[in-house]
Amino acid sequence: MQKNILIIKPYGSDNNSFLQYIENETNFKLFCVEKLEEDFKGVMIFCRSKDDLKKFKNKNNEYVINFQLEDESHYKQLNIDIKKFISREKNILSVKFLFNENILTLKIVTKYNYKICGFVKNILDNFDQIQKLNSAIRVKNCGVKLENCISIDELWKFSKNIVILNDCKKSIKDVKNLAIGEFDLIHKGHEKLLKEKNLSILTFIHNPNKKHSIFNDNYKINQLKKLNSHKIFIYDISKENISAKKFIETFLLKINPKKIIVGSDFKFGHNAKGNINSLKKYFSVEIIERDENYSTSKIKDLILKNKFNDVNKKLCHDFLFEGLIVRGKQLGRTLGFPTANIIMKTEFPFINGSYYSKSIINNKFFDSMTFICSKKNNAILIETFIFDFNQNIYGKKMQVIPLKFIRKKEKFKNIDELICGIKRDELKAKEFKNINKK
Repeated sequence: MQKNILIIKPYGSDNNSFLQYIENETNFKLFCVEKLEEDFKGVMIFCRSKDDLKKFKNKNNEYVINFQLEDESHYKQLNIDIKKFISREKNILSVKFLFNENILTLKIVTKYNYKICGFVKNILDNFDQIQKLNSAIRVKNCGVKLENCISIDELWKFSKNIVILNDCKKSIKDVKNLAIGEFDLIHKGHEKLLKEKNLSILTFIHNPNKKHSIFNDNYKINQLKKLNSHKIFIYDISKENISAKKFIETFLLKINPKKIIVGSDFKFGHNAKGNINSLKKYFSVEIIERDENYSTSKIKDLILKNKFNDVNKKLCHDFLFEGLIVRGKQLGRTLGFPTANIIMKTEFPFINGSYYSKSIINNKFFDSMTFICSKKNNAILIETFIFDFNQNIYGKKMQVIPLKFIRKKEKFKNIDELICGIKRDELKAKEFKNINKK
């Protein structure tokens, strides 16, 4: 797997937070940091070296640039003035103007290596009627095929200390204690399993026997990384669902741990025919008795009942949603309730509705109100209104801890009823906030 990457990222003050997130989570070396495909949806282009960038420079750059106007009445004159301004730019091959509400959109085709960020800065500096939109620049096509791209949801593949067993060809040294399990949720029943020093972890993804996983692989791996393990080994069952014996001989012997630690109900291999006795033929095995009070299935039942206080008592860390803050339709802003939005992949049937929550940004906690809404393609939208908060946080990483359920999702007849509904939610959330402080 390549370790060098060309990252396409946004123009604007929030770009450093995006880079910092990537650098903290991975071993990537960053070459180019000027563009982003469709805001923070996470398309990136891989390169082994700077020489590899040349193959991407065989087509014209096609950009979509959004600007916000202070006053819509300026649009006609601004259109004329910007056209004159652009006509002096020899590296711009064509431009189209679109206008919707107070958003001016320029669709621009340029020659390669044109400094589009500099062009946007000149527009902002020369036209007072324009306000910058964060993530202003999006790049179309860029001469890159889809198979050369990866989404943020797959960043775990490049995380530090991660070993993807399916792709591993060499023997692995210095693994002393190896804990093996699914770890869909890391609960207190796992504490004995994960207490050893010099611990490495082996977990599985795309397991056909596991349904309704809480979150995607990226989330799961990030939770495991918090345990500060020596290495995290990942086996993708969808690539090869092999027998227990073959798994041991092909992969576990390659790791060759001094001791394996598993729960008393541990099974593995094709059709889950492998068990603890299978491991004992090859390794020293420590067995941790299953504690029914902390089973993942029981914790999932509590989540479905919105009993998050009970959930958090059973987990090693508070249950939370996390992701990069993306730009939504901004309806909340027009209603007086601007929200920070994150989207997460999940098969789990969360209850759509309003919650009192705690939000974490830059390691600081804020009281908030969160609305969870299911979307297509096994995803949920987490919209969070942070109380007494007014900062530009697009592109930053946010964590949201749901604490108390307020109400289920409901339809409102009109905007006024919707605003009244949100205000009632806010009052309820602030009641829970005061109770929580006491």
